[in-house]
Amino acid sequence: MKENSELKEKAMAQEPQEYQYDPDTINLIAYLLQGRSLVDFFGPTIKTHEDFVALLAANGYDIRNQLQANKLRKIEEEAIYFVEKMLKQLKEKGYLAGDINPEIDESLLIASMKEIFLIAAGTHPEAKNLHPMVQKQACIILKVIFIIAYMEGKVELMLQDSAYDTLQELLDNNFREIKDKNGSHFELIPKHERRLPKINIKTVYSSKKSRESIIRKLLSKDEVTSATITDYVRARIITETPLDILRLLYVLVKENRIPWNLSLSKSPKQQYFDLENLKRIMDDAETADQFVQTLMKNPYIVEGLTFKKRKKKDRNDNEASNENFVCLSWVFEIPVEVEINGKQTFIYYPVELQLADEERAKRNGWRKSAEKITEASHDKYEEGILCRVGARVRAAVDRIMAEIKNVDK
Repeated sequence: MKENSELKEKAMAQEPQEYQYDPDTINLIAYLLQGRSLVDFFGPTIKTHEDFVALLAANGYDIRNQLQANKLRKIEEEAIYFVEKMLKQLKEKGYLAGDINPEIDESLLIASMKEIFLIAAGTHPEAKNLHPMVQKQACIILKVIFIIAYMEGKVELMLQDSAYDTLQELLDNNFREIKDKNGSHFELIPKHERRLPKINIKTVYSSKKSRESIIRKLLSKDEVTSATITDYVRARIITETPLDILRLLYVLVKENRIPWNLSLSKSPKQQYFDLENLKRIMDDAETADQFVQTLMKNPYIVEGLTFKKRKKKDRNDNEASNENFVCLSWVFEIPVEVEINGKQTFIYYPVELQLADEERAKRNGWRKSAEKITEASHDKYEEGILCRVGARVRAAVDRIMAEIKNVDK
C-alpha cells in the first residue's frame, strides 16, 4: 500500500500543472493591443528569474554569453547615468514630482539588471524594506534600459554616421557656397548645359541627432520605436523667400537630384503653400504655363499661391515643438553604402529635409555664424521634450504605486 501511495504521489508530481492565467499579463496584452506606449505601462509582469531570462532571450540577449552579459551591464550603467542626469534636469526645471529624489538610490547603483526588474515590479525579496521612491526610480531606469537596448539593435543608429556622410556628400554635389563682399550665400551647381532659374539660397547645412536626444525623444513619444524618429540625420536649407523653396524643390525633383520616389508616407509636412489652389492652377493649361513662367522669373510675384497659415495643430506635428515653428519638412530615404558578408551593397536610410524662408528661419531660431550652427529654438524644443518626459514619469510612477497597493490588498 505504501509503495502504491508513493507511486501515485510521484505520478501526480510529474503531471503538468494546470495553466494559470495571470491577470497582469492579460492587462499587458490589452494595453498593447490598444496601441499604447510601454513607457506608460507599469505592472508586475516580471516576477521570477525565469521570467527575466525569458524576456531577455526574446529580445535576443543570452545572459550566459559573457559578451552579451557585459553589454547588458553597460546598457544598465548608461541608463542609470542618463536617468540621474535627466532627473536633475527635471528637478531644476520644476518638472519632477516632489517624492522622487534626483539622486539615484545606492541600492540601485549596486543592483543587477534582474534586481532592477524585480524592484520595479515590487517582487524583490527586500521590496517591503525599500523606500517607495526606490521603486519609482527603478521603474524609470527600467524603461530607459528597454529604450537603450532597443536602440543598440537598430540599423538607424548603427549607420547614423555613414548616413550623415552620405547626406553631406549629396549636399556638396548639389550646392556650393559663394563668398563675396556682402557675405556668403549658396547656389545650386548646374548639372546640365541649360541655365538654372534664379534661386536665392542663404544657408545649407546638415546635422545628426545625439544619442541622449534620441533617448529623450523616445521617452516623450507614444510609440517607443525608432520608426517614429525621422531626423536621425537631417539637412536644413534656408531660402530668401517662400517661393524660392518651391523653385528649389522644382529643380531637385525635375532633375532627379534627390530620390523623390523614396518619399515616406505622411511626408512631406508643410505650412507654406495653398496646395489645393496650386492644383486648380495647374489643372488649367493656360494658367499653369503662366504660373510656371512667373515662378521661374520672379519668386516675389506669383498670383494665387498664398502663404498657408496653420489654423490648428495637426496630430502628426512634433508635440514638443514651438507653436510658431514653421517649415516644410520632407522625409525620404537615401542609399547608404554598407558591407555585408564581404560584399558592397546599400540600404535605404531615412533623412529629413527641412526648408524655411529667411524670415521664418529667424523665428524658428535657425541661424549660422562663424561656421558653427547654433539654434535658439533647440533649447526650447529640448525643454518641451523634457517637460513631456517629466509629465509621463509623474503619471507612470503614480500608476505603478496604485497597482502595487491593489495587489497587496
